[in-house]
Amino acid sequence: MEFDSLKQANPNFKNNAAAQLSWLHKRSPNYEKAHLTYPIYRIL
Repeated sequence: MEFDSLKQANPNFKNNAAAQLSWLHKRSPNYEKAHLTYPIYRIL
């Protein structure tokens, strides 16, 4: 699996739980493409 390979190859990633969770979340089918973007509207 790509996740396990990344943990073995990168010791910083292996020891960083937040980075692992973010990696898994971004590859989830539930991840929203608009995550961390702000809606900006123009009112005329």
